[in-house]
Amino acid sequence: VAPHEVSILVVNCSLFCPTPSLSAMLVNHFKMRSDCLTYNLGGMGCSAGGISIDLARRLLRGHEQKGSLALVVSTENITQNWYRGNDRGMLLQNTLFRCGAAAILLSNRGSDAGRARFKLLHTVRTHVGKDDLAYNSVIQEEDADGIRGVRLSKAIMQIAGDALKRNITALGPLVLPLKEQLKFFFNMVARTAARGKAGKPVKSLARSLVPLPLFRSLVNFTPDPADQPLPSPKPAARAAGKLSPPRPRPEKPEDPLLKALPPYVPDFTAAFEWICVHTGGRAVIDAIESNLALPPHYLEPSRLSLWKYGNVSSASIWYELELVAEHGNTCGEHRPDGTPPPGGAARRLRRGDRVWQIAFGSGFKCNSVVWQCMRGS
Repeated sequence: VAPHEVSILVVNCSLFCPTPSLSAMLVNHFKMRSDCLTYNLGGMGCSAGGISIDLARRLLRGHEQKGSLALVVSTENITQNWYRGNDRGMLLQNTLFRCGAAAILLSNRGSDAGRARFKLLHTVRTHVGKDDLAYNSVIQEEDADGIRGVRLSKAIMQIAGDALKRNITALGPLVLPLKEQLKFFFNMVARTAARGKAGKPVKSLARSLVPLPLFRSLVNFTPDPADQPLPSPKPAARAAGKLSPPRPRPEKPEDPLLKALPPYVPDFTAAFEWICVHTGGRAVIDAIESNLALPPHYLEPSRLSLWKYGNVSSASIWYELELVAEHGNTCGEHRPDGTPPPGGAARRLRRGDRVWQIAFGSGFKCNSVVWQCMRGS
């Protein structure tokens, strides 16, 4: 592709925003045409890659951009923003991030269908910045000595979990099989009714129906035998003429029925053959693997990318996608203590496979991009 063929250029870099902009530098260096639409996104953190794809997608859908190419460049340069102070909350950025970059070419030209590697299916963006705790979880500011850096909140994992929950709630109906959607819906209805939020008659009906074998699998009811109610002990007789001291108020026990009726986590492996999670750190990958109940080998592309390249911010999801194309489900075999595929059954990226990219960013944001593979590796 020649530079003059590109009609749209989107560059994202969170911390490094020079003048002229990075997009202007690319236009000058490659002598791109004068009517090329250029955008330079800054301050959007590690999720900016998904935002750039969404912006390019919306532009390519416009009637003025028929038969066009869009170039998306995701990069990060932390050299100019290296923290030189002593605040521990800001020193963490120096150990987490590395420089990296990736470029993605999108097309709406029919002639490119035969050589395209992936087809863009969905982009879902979630922004929880209206909450002050979420907004301040990743923020650039000065420390007590006036040295500028990026402070990471201790609550960032909880905030990321809440943002992910909202994001997959919007994404689920677009990608999940009907069976998974129905199980999620019935579980939500059962939990709402069992709590009494729909009235006492509905609560009584729900609490009597949920334990029945016919409904158990439908609403994800999994009782624990250890939670069966025990007979109440008989009250001890009072000694004559003596007053017993007041007893502390017992804590309200957890409802055994609601404990056996947890929120249903859809099986996302039924919707995606490959999942690429932003390499925010080992804790981020572990948390998503746990919250989504994924098999251990499913996030090995993310772990391998973190091990080989570190956290390259918004470019990380593209590093992972390239590792998927290169190694398939054997990424765990290319790093120490990696998890191989179950049974050692190697599988490559195939035509028709669906890929889910997830990224988190300051603000606070969680963005998802879904692709379909058009050419196997």
